Amino acid sequence: MKKKICEINYSIVFSFQDTRYQLFQLRPTQRASWIGFAMSHHLLSDYDMALKILEEFRKTQQVRFINWKLEFKSFDLSPNSRG
Repeated sequence: MKKKICEINYSIVFSFQDTRYQLFQLRPTQRASWIGFAMSHHLLSDYDMALKILEEFRKTQQVRFINWKLEFKSFDLSPNSRG
């Protein structure tokens, strides 16, 4: 009986991973898509892939921050610049 329950749970996790991958494909810019996809790999004990996904997500966030800094670097919002 326990083996059957484990098999059912494992198939649910595989379905979860497939669903998270499909959502990731649809919404690659949303943080929840990245985290859910990484979590699905973690639940299947694929820790290396989960870590790689999170590292790639971190890189995209840094690029977005750098682009934002470059776009708004001409604005000086410090209190001293207001005269």
